[in-house]
Amino acid sequence: EKPSEKLQQQTKELIQKAKEEEEKSEASENNDELPDDTDHPEDELQEYENWKEREFKRIKREREEAEKEIKEQEEIERRRTLTNEQREAENKKLGSDKTDHKEGMQYNFMQKYYKLGPYHMDLAKKGGKYAVLNRDYNAPLASEKRDI
Repeated sequence: EKPSEKLQQQTKELIQKAKEEEEKSEASENNDELPDDTDHPEDELQEYENWKEREFKRIKREREEAEKEIKEQEEIERRRTLTNEQREAENKKLGSDKTDHKEGMQYNFMQKYYKLGPYHMDLAKKGGKYAVLNRDYNAPLASEKRDI
């Protein structure tokens, strides 16, 4: 063999080895980065049962929502057919008429406003030692009362 042929053969071998090493490193890198996508046949039945249960719950929920909407429409139509007197009587019976509405507090000039937060409202409903929270803190104090 000529030295040039020998050199070409060595070059080809080096290129072939470099390609093989590159392919191996790419294959190992890809396997490390990819998530495990293998199927587990023992879990398929359980997954199918879980899916079926979720699907039945979704169908049931949608059916109940549709029935609720239909009932609301029927109630609206029923109330539209009532006379004003019947509607007012029904409103009073249900407690949704506006005559029972409590009017807001009338504040004096420069009177302080106190807001009772929702946490304290829950405590006030309990009563007992929290009964002090039921006071009307927005009522004017003696120093705030003025004749207008």
